[in-house]
Amino acid sequence: MGRHPYSDRHTVEEYSSITTKSLYQFKCFTGGGKSGCISWDNKGKYISHIYFTVSTILGNERIHFHGMGIASTNNQARLDSTPCFFGGRRFWFICPDCTRRVGVLYFANEKHFACRLCHKLTYISTKENHKFDSLFWQMGIDPKEGRSFFNRRKN
Repeated sequence: MGRHPYSDRHTVEEYSSITTKSLYQFKCFTGGGKSGCISWDNKGKYISHIYFTVSTILGNERIHFHGMGIASTNNQARLDSTPCFFGGRRFWFICPDCTRRVGVLYFANEKHFACRLCHKLTYISTKENHKFDSLFWQMGIDPKEGRSFFNRRKN
């Protein structure tokens, strides 16, 4: 008999996502317009891919997605930037649905990219039972190890 999750909501780990961090790695924010492709896999097995074009031209800062059957009405997201303390700018996505500034957009429900809250996604860790964590800490046991010990199947 296994543990029952606290929520039947889907988790962010189940869906493809695009992050500003990955776009920084592709050097997409160095000025002008850049294009590229991101592919997703699960344990080495190909899942899907998407093409994107990033524009960092002042006043027209946005990312445009194409491919992968994205709905034509919501195939782009605006970009916002904040100044960094030691110079430069940090870029953020503006969620196309709720206009929140976020660092990750998820492709859930096979419709379009939007933030975690708009897709009603949660994290796996919020579904775990943390009822006895303080007891484990008092006993000097890492709560993760304590939970794994008590969640072992009995033969």
